[in-house]
Amino acid sequence: MSPRHSALDILLTLTYKGTRAVIIVVEDVDPEIETIYRNEIRDTLGTGIPTRVVRVKLPLDEYKKNEIHYIFDEVVEEILEKKIKEKKKISKKVTKKKKVTKSK
Repeated sequence: MSPRHSALDILLTLTYKGTRAVIIVVEDVDPEIETIYRNEIRDTLGTGIPTRVVRVKLPLDEYKKNEIHYIFDEVVEEILEKKIKEKKKISKKVTKKKKVTKSK
């Protein structure tokens, strides 16, 4: 089994319904494997999942550490924005139901 298949197997094992975001870590640029990962994420988890690709080779320098930190912050911010939007949608639905109930 090639390392690519092993990595994909690990990815599939770790993905589950309810995942809010995915960060794909690769050693080298490989559009083919990135496409496979992104398609699997979309097929397994659906669309709208924030997905980022980070290219990492050891040893990590300060620039790469900062890049990883920035990407992580960006993904967390996107997750929180989505949660806020979801809560607003839910609260609007609840408010509309209460108004309909009161008017009867």
